[in-house]
Amino acid sequence: MEEQKLVLQDGTYKYDDHTRQVSVSEDELLKLGWWKLGNDEQVVSKVKLSEDEARFMEENKYLVFSHPEEPDFETKVAGYVLEHTESLEEEIEMYERLTEAYFCGYTVRETKYYIKFPLWIDESKKQDNRRYLNINEYGDWELNTKSQIRSRRTQFTQGEIDKMQEDERAKGFNLDTLKVKVPDDELED
Repeated sequence: MEEQKLVLQDGTYKYDDHTRQVSVSEDELLKLGWWKLGNDEQVVSKVKLSEDEARFMEENKYLVFSHPEEPDFETKVAGYVLEHTESLEEEIEMYERLTEAYFCGYTVRETKYYIKFPLWIDESKKQDNRRYLNINEYGDWELNTKSQIRSRRTQFTQGEIDKMQEDERAKGFNLDTLKVKVPDDELED
């Protein structure tokens, strides 16, 4: 598990010069995706899970973690991981993520979509990979690859797609029919 740091903006925390203690409200921590574990003041980041992984957690989060004779979380997660991964690396990564979610809590990653246009939009290029809607930092729309870089976005939430549908540039297109779900391993935050 990689170490993560909590970065707070001025005004969101209090510092006591005498005790040298920093205090942050629980509301502010939750807004930033962190929460306290019990009364020992330990603060952890919630794990981001896909919708399917969150469904699994809801069904199994009340199981004891490990037990030799009864159904336990450890056994259930091992079975789930085997069914939903294709490589050993993916198995290990998912097992660790779900186990961490069991102990630290979790949030659901919002589903994101690519907007993939048919090939007939730009027949001159005849390149299948340049059919994805890209929006650059200035709000300009263009067709390009689905690779997301800093200056242009290719992954959109349903709310963003709904707003884009109202834009004049979407006239004549139903963006919902052009959306393609972004696989979990391609999700960008």
